[in-house]
Amino acid sequence: EAEAVVERVSSKRERTKAQHAAETQALQSTLTQAKESIAADEAIVSEDEKKLEAEMYESTQPETDSAREAEAEMSKAQAVVEELERRLEAARAVLAEKTVIHATAVKVLNVKREGFSKQMAKLEARKRRVAE
Repeated sequence: EAEAVVERVSSKRERTKAQHAAETQALQSTLTQAKESIAADEAIVSEDEKKLEAEMYESTQPETDSAREAEAEMSKAQAVVEELERRLEAARAVLAEKTVIHATAVKVLNVKREGFSKQMAKLEARKRRVAE
């Protein structure tokens, strides 16, 4: 009877071992499948990230090009403005010089007009004396 008990315990132990081994194998298989699934998902995510980065770069590239073009145009416009300001200053200097010349000419003309008026007055006086 003891042998029968030992035999049953041994048999039960063997079945339990086999069951544990089967369960361990099933869990190992499930773990392997989960790891493979995670790796596949990570590869998909990585690929999606690369695509997204490429799309973002491509979508910002025209803006970058436009910004560079706008900056170049601004630089050209700034150069034109600076040239126009330089010309304006030169024109102002010439105008100031011509204003001085004009004012001097007006003074000279006024002096000559006064002199002419005095000469005319003298001539009128002489003319009256001669007529008398």
